Amino acid sequence: MPIAPEICVEIRSLSNSVVEMMGKMQLYFARGAEEVWFCDENGNIAFYRHDTPDATTSKLCPDFPVKFEW
Repeated sequence: MPIAPEICVEIRSLSNSVVEMMGKMQLYFARGAEEVWFCDENGNIAFYRHDTPDATTSKLCPDFPVKFEW
């Protein structure tokens, strides 16, 4: 895609490596995404922001939970 949405969400499967996920994140940011969220198999969400490397929450959706209950 030539441009990315403001927030890109990836559901990480066991077959996804950390290197693969970080590569996807870089591609999303290069295409204009403001945030990238990774959700793991346990429902934990990691937030990455182009403006804050150590973000623990979303700037665009600050009330979004850090853990999703299935």
